[in-house]
Amino acid sequence: MHERGSRRVVIGMDPHKTSVTIEVMGPEESVLSGGRFDTDQAGYRAMLEVGLSGAGLGG
Repeated sequence: MHERGSRRVVIGMDPHKTSVTIEVMGPEESVLSGGRFDTDQAGYRAMLEVGLSGAGLGG
């Protein structure tokens, strides 16, 4: 668990066979970031970067 701040987020995921769509939502259900990513290693790395960045944990 990362504790670089008190920011709480929810990451929603919609998986498909060849892609995954995510949204990072903050308090008051505001969308902080998101995107659609391929289901390969490069897509997974990009998804992690967007998720961590949207959560305020770098990336």
